Amino acid sequence: MKIHMYGTRGSIPVPTDADITTKEFGGNTTCVYLQGADGTHHILDAGTGIRKLGLRLMAERPTPKAAIKANLYFSHLHTDHTLGLPFFVPAYVPGNEIVVYGKVGTSGATEMYHRNADKGTRMLLKGGPNGVQNALANQMHGTKGESFPLDLDKLVAVKPCEFTQTGKLLETDALRVDTTKVRHPRDGCISYKFTETAGDGNRKTFVYCTDIEIVPADYMKVIEWWKGADVVIADGQYDPSHVSGSLSAYKAGWGHTDWETDIGTAHAAGVKTLVLTHHDPMNDDDTLRRTEARAKARAAEIAPGLEVILAREGATYTV
Repeated sequence: MKIHMYGTRGSIPVPTDADITTKEFGGNTTCVYLQGADGTHHILDAGTGIRKLGLRLMAERPTPKAAIKANLYFSHLHTDHTLGLPFFVPAYVPGNEIVVYGKVGTSGATEMYHRNADKGTRMLLKGGPNGVQNALANQMHGTKGESFPLDLDKLVAVKPCEFTQTGKLLETDALRVDTTKVRHPRDGCISYKFTETAGDGNRKTFVYCTDIEIVPADYMKVIEWWKGADVVIADGQYDPSHVSGSLSAYKAGWGHTDWETDIGTAHAAGVKTLVLTHHDPMNDDDTLRRTEARAKARAAEIAPGLEVILAREGATYTV
């Protein structure tokens, strides 16, 4: 697997300007692109970083009319994770197929059917009032068509594929995708786990776990979910002082985690590499550089053997 960071910022895009510099760590909101060894394309969240990814996918087509087929997985439907989809060029091209996965409550299902997909089974739900399709339509249309010039149906390549239960989402000969629900305001957030099996039987695991608030009651559950992962991309938006100092009342319940808690959790789970993302919009490059140095030093103290990195827009990690 190759993992490419196209958006690393949390909450709101933060472009470089006279007041803040974000060129090194990035200003686009969350979007991660995974290339499977089997040639499949997987996109995690559609923050503003997905615009640049779309241009890349269009430019890398082997022929001008070659179809782009990709899976897009939403962790949740807060605006910073959906804002870029209307600017994702492949979604407008007939013949492309962008299968959009996201969780919806069973009460939101108005139509349900199953489709076999290699060794896995996908549960498709369309039109649910609490689902991905409805949320994206509202983002583009609003209540009176005032939000965006085009409606969702102009994104002809988008195929909603919503699910009601976590667990195994899909599986092919080479790749399996599992899901679990984690703590975040407004009905939680979905974490995705990708397990890739090589021809020799060797397995590699990548966990995408942004927008999670790790609290003591969930600690063992998260450890089990991250257990043995080669790479975990995790929400590390807060500084430890945000949860242990004077800001604790302000930050508690906002649905994010401080990097020291992430380090302790990753170490307990036997994670090899921890990539901290969803950077706070107030933190410029200098601040994040200092944070990375502090996080690495703390990991050396309490989590020997764990590699800790702050996500940088444009970075690539090979699993």
